[in-house]
Formats: sequence, structure tokens, C-alpha cells
Amino acid sequence: MTSLTRYNGTMSLTPEILEELRGKLGEKHIMLSYNWGVQDLVKTVYEYVDSKGIPVWMDIMGGVTGNINAAMAKGVEGAVVICPFMTEDYQNSESCELELNYAKDCKVQIVPCMAQEQCSDGNQYRQSGWLGVITAGKLWTDFRGLEDAGRIAEQCDALLIEIANKLNVDTRGGFKPAKPPTKPAQPKPKPPPPAQNPTPAPAPVQGISRGLTSNWQVIPGKLVNTSRGASGLWGVNKDKQIFRYNGIDWEHIPGALVQVSSGASVWGVNAGDQI
Repeated sequence: MTSLTRYNGTMSLTPEILEELRGKLGEKHIMLSYNWGVQDLVKTVYEYVDSKGIPVWMDIMGGVTGNINAAMAKGVEGAVVICPFMTEDYQNSESCELELNYAKDCKVQIVPCMAQEQCSDGNQYRQSGWLGVITAGKLWTDFRGLEDAGRIAEQCDALLIEIANKLNVDTRGGFKPAKPPTKPAQPKPKPPPPAQNPTPAPAPVQGISRGLTSNWQVIPGKLVNTSRGASGLWGVNKDKQIFRYNGIDWEHIPGALVQVSSGASVWGVNAGDQI
């Protein structure tokens, strides 16, 4: 008989994940790429990652000595992962563009971070142009508007978990079971009587393309299976990777499934037909 299991919990950065991540990095490092406007935030991220014993590179923290261009090239060449902190100023910087394109040419993994909420014109900032192309389809960690040290630490953990996933570190040990609900279940209200001759409204279909009346809104990403329910919008790609849509981007969920179903809980089927 097939065994049944259900995931219901959160993700945390464990000592085991950190140890394996250090092994994957070896003598190399994680490089933090940024524009000066968010230097204080990036320095806080640097100090937190460094405190975890993870090798990390930042220009003002001893990364640049002598010729600036040569030092930046050395930083890129010694990196396994580069984390661009995306802002309007970063996108408009020729130096940042050269740095990130060089990292791409060097086959350095790019794990982006979002560091700006609004553009100078008041609209929500979204990377575009060269930066939009080079980070297309990549999940970013949200550092927008963070000032509280505790919240920054939480997002640093999330960033390190995303880096670990990129480097094929086994992050399944970071699952923590969710606490059981403390409030008793409330009885469901009785539905109102049906209207006379009701005309059913067309239900929107949601996935990588979302139906809006007669049109479709394209949501970036490539999935082979999606499901939407009380637990949100979930999907699986051709490589059996699991994603959850947060309203802006797809968040990677550790694990491997060929099909996922979202309802009051999230269920899935793996390649061995286990549920």
C-alpha cells in the first residue's frame, strides 16, 4: 500500500545546511553586488552571513585593494554565487552592469535580491532592461524597506537557503512542523438560498497564464502542473521543482514532485507515485 504523508510547516536554516553550504563553496565565496545607495543594508547582510561562517565578499569589507577594476574582477572570479541588490540606481549603473555581465560570463550563479520598493516616479520598482534580461526567471529575496534587525536576519536566512538550493545542498532538514491550531473550528454558516435562474459567472483560470474575461495575463515562469486553492497557487516544473506564487514572483519550495494539489492543505505526488 502506498504510504501517505503531508507537509505542513516552515523552513529554517539549520547547522547541517550551513555546514554543507560551506563545503560547496570551498575556497570560494558569495559576492554581494550593489550600488552605494543601499550600502548600509548590504553591510548588515555581509555581517550576518559572515557571522554564520560563510565566506562572503563585499568591496568595502576588504574586498577592494589597489586597482578597483582588477579587485572587482578578482571578486567575481573567486565567487560561486553573486547576489545583486536590485535598485533603480543599480540598474542605471554602468559599473554594476559590467560586473554582473562579467559574473554571467564566468558562469557564476546569480541569486538576486530586491532592495527598492518604489521608483523615483512613484511606481513600483521592477527590474527591466539589461537587469531584467539577466535575472529573468530567477527567484529574488525581498529586502525592501527592512530596517528591523530581526527581519533582516530572517531574510538573510531565506537568501542562504535559496543559495543552498542553487548549489544542490539538501535543505530538507530545515523543515519544521507547523504548530497545531489553537482555535476550535467554527461551524460553517449556512449558504443563502439559490437565486432564481442564476447566471453562473465564468471562473478565472489561474496558472502561468491567468484568465481575465476574454484575455490572458502572462505570469513569468515555466511549469508543467499548477493548482490553486485555499493554500494558494502552487506549481511544479519539468525538473520536478516545487514553487508557490506569492502574488509577485514564484518562491522555490524544497522537495521534488511531479504533481501538486492546493486546497486546505498542500498535497503532492513524487516520481515514485508516493503522495
